[in-house]
Amino acid sequence: MRRAAVLFACLLAAPAWAAEVPDPVADTYQFLCAQCHGVHGDGTGPNATPSLEAQPADLTDPAYMAKFTDAQIVRTVTFGGPANDLSSLMPPWGNRLSRDEVLGLVRYIRTLCRCQGPAEAPAPAPGP
Repeated sequence: MRRAAVLFACLLAAPAWAAEVPDPVADTYQFLCAQCHGVHGDGTGPNATPSLEAQPADLTDPAYMAKFTDAQIVRTVTFGGPANDLSSLMPPWGNRLSRDEVLGLVRYIRTLCRCQGPAEAPAPAPGP
């Protein structure tokens, strides 16, 4: 009977355990990106000081973020700001993150701006 009571208590607590499962993409954003872009993506991280030559992008601004295709965001995260003519202060993370982690960050950033970028250019048709 005691075992059944313990098992029942564990099953009742299971939803609380599930809520505490960390989100690795959000954790990656908080560790690498929030220092400049802020915890909520609004460009107000602790490293976003007035002395910077360029302020971090507000990733929550849908009008600004909708200008960028997902491929451009991938390129910026992978190769740094200069890859898309953005600030040289944006570091490249491609040597630290896998392709799947970069794509996860792009999806996460899209949740911050609640926007989509322009459609990607279609691949050229095969030759004759």
